[in-house]
Formats: sequence, structure tokens, C-alpha cells
Amino acid sequence: SLGAELTLNDALEDPVTCTPAYFVAVHVRGFEKSSACMMMQLGWTKAALTLFLMRRCGGFSPRRTTRFNKEARLATKRKLSAVPLSEQLKDTLVSVKQCADMVNEQREEMLSSVVFIDGSWYHKPDPTTNKMRNPAEEFKVGPRMPQSKYLDIDAIACSNDLFPELNPKDLPHMMPPERWFALAMDAYGISNEQHIIVYARRGALFAPRVWFLFLSMGHDPNKIHVMQGSIEDYIEQGGPVEEGWLPEAIGQTEYAKCFDSGILNVTQLHIEHYHESTTPQYIAREATHICGKEAVRQAVEGDGTVILDTRSSGYKKYGHMPGSLHLPYTKIASEGNALVVNSESALKELFVTRNVDYLDANQKIILSCGSGVSVCHGFLALKLLGREITEENTFIYDASWAEWGQEDDLPKILPG
Repeated sequence: SLGAELTLNDALEDPVTCTPAYFVAVHVRGFEKSSACMMMQLGWTKAALTLFLMRRCGGFSPRRTTRFNKEARLATKRKLSAVPLSEQLKDTLVSVKQCADMVNEQREEMLSSVVFIDGSWYHKPDPTTNKMRNPAEEFKVGPRMPQSKYLDIDAIACSNDLFPELNPKDLPHMMPPERWFALAMDAYGISNEQHIIVYARRGALFAPRVWFLFLSMGHDPNKIHVMQGSIEDYIEQGGPVEEGWLPEAIGQTEYAKCFDSGILNVTQLHIEHYHESTTPQYIAREATHICGKEAVRQAVEGDGTVILDTRSSGYKKYGHMPGSLHLPYTKIASEGNALVVNSESALKELFVTRNVDYLDANQKIILSCGSGVSVCHGFLALKLLGREITEENTFIYDASWAEWGQEDDLPKILPG
């Protein structure tokens, strides 16, 4: 279809005004233009030639939209439909164009087997307003990915408010108990069989944290993905979205009381369901790839474990663990788009220049950061580089510097 459009343009191009080429291109793309309008713009001779060529090249008429674009869309749809979603979603990273194409061309199938998760989370004020953004409120009004859910890492967590006995130090966004995560998935209507695609808005940096949450809690690692780019990038690629206020409940009907305008109310979920004897339908496990301060202490004392600290400025500003290597998460993300992971060669260089043999499955690695969020960039980078990750060789220090920095008996290298 593109070749036919270019042929028409070439045939009618006016070297002075280019008006004929413009009108042919507009008409070929499907915009209705009357014969009279074309004749006024092109003149009688060129208008007649235009209509003749349009009919010969594709059966056009002034009252019919082009069939070229329709055929191209149908061809794309047939091509995509012929490939199972499991094959299209075989990689951890998915592009915004890939998501847009799948939603546009396979909407029904995709939205039954794929769940978009808005993992937007902000750790600093918006630089333009100097105010903290509210990702839940932004999700409510949209734009949102179709039938998406908003997941707050501070809510689907082992918070001191709901689990004081498990988090007596009131550490932020600690990994949740397995029953708590499973209940949240049931409330959202998410099953173990579905693919999860995590996305975020421009200005949010930490979509990999939600990816790791699903991985750690037992979701099939082959069914957890991170969209490369923001929802704004997705819209620019022609991806359809939802806008406007959400209904009160967006998950399963038995959890309707646990939603406020489409946002999961975790306090209500805890009151209504956590202490029930029923078993959640979603199958979760106790969080894996997680370690505590004692494992880090042993690493500091020289047991051969590599400690990678993914904070940016906080590494030097607040101090760090003795022997830890600085691997800023900002280097793992691409320079042009913070929601896109850097190239494979750039990731390799980050580890090679720090003398970390990331492919050695016998090399134990612990990742730490400020509070267990940016650290997930490092875990994701290791997976993308082909490290054979097991539950015995790669860990995230969940409490990170939020705990280590406050413990007087733990060794530190402090600034100054």
C-alpha cells in the first residue's frame, strides 16, 4: 500500500506547490474529499488524472476511503493473530509499540490473558511543581492502559500499620506475607496463568520494583514483563487508553467493599478477608531472593559475597557498607528515557568495570539501595544479562540502608 501511495505522489507531484501530491496522499490515507474540492485545488486536467490513477491503483472513488490502509491493518491483524500471545510475550522487556499493536489488533484475547499493572511510584517531588505527585489519583482519572490495575508498593507490603509484629521497625515497602499478596491478586482478579505487564508514567522511575514483587512472590517469571517507555510513549505509538473516573470496584465482586473508586483499600481488605479461613485462589509463596541484615553482615566480614549498592547520590551522601560496589540504578536506565533499560553492552560494562563476574552462578551477589526499590533495577539487569539466578546466589536486601543506616552496631563507611 505504501508503494502505491508513493507512485501516486510521484505521478502527480507539482514541483512548484506540491498541492496535487498532498491531496492524493490525504485521499489515499482515507480522508473524504469531494471531487469538486479536488478539482478546485488541482484543476480539471490534474483532477481527472488523479481520479483515473486512484481507480487504476486501488479502486478509489471520491466517496470511498482507501482500501490500502484497511488491507494493511487487516494484514497486520492476521499476522499478529497467527502468533500466540505467549510467543509475542516471550521476553521480559516489551516495547510500547508491541503493546500498542497487541491491544489494537488482539484486544479481546490480550485483555483476557494479559493484565497491565500501573506501577507508578514517586520518591521525590515533581521538579516542575516541587510537589509530590499522587499516582493513585492520576490512575483514577487516566489515561490508563485498558483494564489496568494500580499497585501501590507501599500498600501491597508488610507495613507496620497492618503487620506490626512482622515489621516492628516500621521499615518502608517491605515484601508482603504470601497470603497478603495472594488476597490482593484475588481482589484484582489476577490469576497465576495471566501475563503481567508493568508500566508507569513519565516521571516515575521504578517499574522494575513491581516486576520483582511478582517474581519474588512466585508468579511465573516467563509471564512478568516491563514495558519499555511510559504510558505517554505508548499513546504516541497509537495505543488505546481509558480515561475518566473508575467504577467503585474493578476486581472480583466479593471484594467490592475493598475498593474506593477503583483503588484497592488495603485496610478494608485486611479487615474483611485476611483472617478468614478460606484459601486464596491465587497461589503465592513466601518472598524469595530476599535476605536480611545478618547475611549482609557476613558479606561485609568477607565471606566472598559481592555487595552492589544501586543508590545514586545517596551512596556518597549518606554512607555505605564497607566493601560494597556502587552501581547506580540511573546507569541501568537509558539516558534518554528513565523507563527504558539501557543496552546490553552498556549493562555488561557496568559489571565488567566493577570486576563482577555476573555469569558465575557460584558467585553470591547481594543488592542493596536506600529502601529496597531501586535495587530491583540491578536484579533485572542481572537477569537480562543471562545470569543463572537461583534462590541461593542472588538476593535483595529488603530493608537496605533504611535499616542498615540506623543500626549503630552495623559497620558503615560514612561521608567525610
